[in-house]
Amino acid sequence: MYTLLLRRPAPLTPVEMASLPGGCLVVRGEGDIVARAVVKAPLPQLLALAVKMGRAAPDARFEFLEEGAVAEAASPHLPPVEAPTARTPWELFEAGQDEAAYALLEGKSLDPEGRDRVRALILGTQPADIIRGCRVARITAWKSIVQNMRGLVRHTDPRVRLEVALAMGALAGPVMGPVLRPLGEDPNPEVQKAAQAALKVWGM
Repeated sequence: MYTLLLRRPAPLTPVEMASLPGGCLVVRGEGDIVARAVVKAPLPQLLALAVKMGRAAPDARFEFLEEGAVAEAASPHLPPVEAPTARTPWELFEAGQDEAAYALLEGKSLDPEGRDRVRALILGTQPADIIRGCRVARITAWKSIVQNMRGLVRHTDPRVRLEVALAMGALAGPVMGPVLRPLGEDPNPEVQKAAQAALKVWGM
C-alpha cells in the first residue's frame, strides 16, 4: 500500500480539482496537504497515477510514502485504488462537484452525448438539474437549446428563472424577446436584472 500526496500552501482550484485522476481525493484541513491517493496497484499504474496528480497541480510538491512511513499522512478509512480513471464533467455533477464540472466544460463544445445529457437536464423536473443544464448550455454556447427553455420562464423556482434569463441573454436574440420580457418584471430582483440586461442588449 502506498500513499501519494500533493502539498502546497494554497488549496486546489476547481480546475485543478477536475484535473485530478480518479482515486485521488481533495484534502482540506490537513496542513499543506491538498490531495491524497491511497493506492494498491502494480508499479506502472502507480507511476501513471503519480504523473497525473503532478500534472493536475504542477506547482505542488509531490510526496510518495510507503505504508507506515508517516502515520498521519495516510488515512485507514480511505479505500485502496486499483487503477486511476479519468473523471468526466457528468461524473463530477453526480458527485456534487458542480464548480469543477463547469470548469471542465467552460468554453468547450458539447459532443452528441453531452447534448443529450444537457437536454435531459433541462427537460427534467429537479430544479438543481435544470439549473445545471441551463448553465452548461450557456458556458458551452449551445444556442439551439434555447427553444427547450421557453416554458421555464414560468418556473416556480427563482434560481431556475435566473439561469434561464442568463442563458437566453447569452444564447438568444431579439426573437426571444416576447418570451423573456415577463422576467423583466419578475418579483426576484436578480432575475429581473438579468432579463432586463438581455432585453436592453437586444434593443427592447
